[in-house]
Amino acid sequence: MTAVMMDNKSVGVLYCPICTRYVEGQVIRGGKKAVVAPGQKCPRCASSLDAAMVVKFPQAA
Repeated sequence: MTAVMMDNKSVGVLYCPICTRYVEGQVIRGGKKAVVAPGQKCPRCASSLDAAMVVKFPQAA
């Protein structure tokens, strides 16, 4: 049996804890929750978004 990988990344709105702004970034969806994709930088302050909080992400009904 072969496992099929589905692309579960999408663009969402993140809250940067350093510059306290809402920015766009990659979000990984896993069931009911979403987490920030590792290794991203904030486009405003260039800090790491690993500790950012997901505020909004697209979800189909």
